[in-house]
Amino acid sequence: LSIHSFPTRRSSDLPAAVDDRIFSTAVDCSYTINLPSIALTKAALPSLGINFDQISKSVETTTLEVFASHNSASVQATLYHMCEKIIKDNKEVGEVTYKLPNKVR
Repeated sequence: LSIHSFPTRRSSDLPAAVDDRIFSTAVDCSYTINLPSIALTKAALPSLGINFDQISKSVETTTLEVFASHNSASVQATLYHMCEKIIKDNKEVGEVTYKLPNKVR
């Protein structure tokens, strides 16, 4: 992930010519599962045919692989690509949200 071509101000610490910045964050992903509009009980979940564990593993794998390898000039484009892939790969997923707060020293 590269961070470049951003606006600078007099108070900017790093020169704009630097193209190898460290991006430090924590990744928090949440997603919704489209469920039928019926009363659900814990006992009824297996009858839905939704493999919740597989969806969770798919979301984690996509997050790690795409975040580490997607070549983009912006974090937002990478996040969009991750969300798009999760929804494409998991038909039960309705919405994906990422939070990536900056981690500063």
